[in-house]
Amino acid sequence: MRSGRNLKGGEKGRRKKTLRGNWEKWRNTSTDQLCEAILCLETMEECYAFLEDIATIAEIKALAQRFEVAKLLAEGYTYAKVAEKTGASSATISRVKRALEYGAGGYSLVIDRLKKKSGEETKEETSSGSSDI
Repeated sequence: MRSGRNLKGGEKGRRKKTLRGNWEKWRNTSTDQLCEAILCLETMEECYAFLEDIATIAEIKALAQRFEVAKLLAEGYTYAKVAEKTGASSATISRVKRALEYGAGGYSLVIDRLKKKSGEETKEETSSGSSDI
């Protein structure tokens, strides 16, 4: 059962980012179902519950660390500063950097969307606070 979302395209009305994944090598029914499961989560609490059930705390922390490394590298931080801020090894930082530059495009896609979402939330908070004139 598919929800109609596809791994290579965006949603209707959104500018599509070109993803250059190599997931056909590891994609199968089980990985499709995992992606569908992630896509159906609606709240932060649901996400935490799912992560806790599907992965160990160490695995979750490793994924979170990689994502933090990606955000810092995307902001232009040096390897040394990234290592200092995250505790990540140079091997992890190098792997994430390689994924940012030559990977499937997933890190950049998510980082850009989160920046946009954060900007929209800031605008909404600002505009809702100034409507009592």
